[in-house]
Amino acid sequence: MRFLLKPQLLPSPPPPSMVDPYQPNPYIAQTRPYFYFHIPNAVYTQARAGYQVRYAINARGFRGPEPAVKASGVKRLVVIGDSIAEGHGNEFEQTFPYLLNKHLRNKGWEVVNAGVQGASPIYYAANAERYLALQPDAVLLLLYENDMREDRVRETIYFKLPSLDDADRILQPSAQYSPPWSYLLLALTRLRHSFLLSPLERLIANNKKQTERNKEYQPSPNADPFLISAASLDECWRLSETYLDYLAAVLHQRGVRLLVANLSIHAVRPGSSTARQTYARTLDERASAWAGRRRLPFLSLLPVARQAFAEQRAAEVIITGDGHPTAATHARIEAALRPWLLRHLRKE
Repeated sequence: MRFLLKPQLLPSPPPPSMVDPYQPNPYIAQTRPYFYFHIPNAVYTQARAGYQVRYAINARGFRGPEPAVKASGVKRLVVIGDSIAEGHGNEFEQTFPYLLNKHLRNKGWEVVNAGVQGASPIYYAANAERYLALQPDAVLLLLYENDMREDRVRETIYFKLPSLDDADRILQPSAQYSPPWSYLLLALTRLRHSFLLSPLERLIANNKKQTERNKEYQPSPNADPFLISAASLDECWRLSETYLDYLAAVLHQRGVRLLVANLSIHAVRPGSSTARQTYARTLDERASAWAGRRRLPFLSLLPVARQAFAEQRAAEVIITGDGHPTAATHARIEAALRPWLLRHLRKE
């Protein structure tokens, strides 16, 4: 047993280097139960033809500085989302969560960015404990137009991912890993994780069966990376909605308020197909209805994107050759979120 079983621990970050954000990232670890996360304390540069952006990862596996101990009288808002929230293609100080923190500090709220590239509802549910470890008083969830497609992909790979023996260290970076006193105990622990599924893992397994039965849910190499077929859209949303329900329930049980915003950029861009525009509108309606049933504040950011394209050239709204929001668009998003957040956070 000692020869065969080696503890699978959090890896150390590779030396700083330059990476293409659309190629496999050596600074990201893929593992259950979190799907993947940045290796804590990694530093690297994401580079494309139009930008070079520094990524400094804190000890909790998120981009940005280590969250300070909460000061007395200051509440904390944690922003969760995908690469847009994380700030793809922009320096950290240009992202809308950073700008929110800058403007809300004098209102008694600090903002922590917990956005991670490629995230979607299934990811948010799997990482709920990581968000709670940041001690939030409220969480802002940013949904995006490719979320349902990402969920279907993640469902098919989750149970193929390796498990870490010290996965809880990502929740408490200062904790030290204590190996089991027996290698037999280590083997039994791994078997337990493999066969005794958590409530969320049972949910993933059930949704995975439905995804595998319906080939329309699964992406094809030539398919639009954002769209779900019109015939499957409602069913796909229902599957993704179960992960949002899980996240909302976990936060509610801990007394953490959830606020929801939805953004679409490519589908509202001038010249986008009618199918994309219909998809964006439908997804926005589904997200709004879900938040309404949960009595959660909801803000559609589709008008913000449309206005940006109406007032600026496309190259000023999205990064050329990349498609992610520019720094100017991050500023627009922050300006739209700020008064809405203040209104609801005051109620809280």
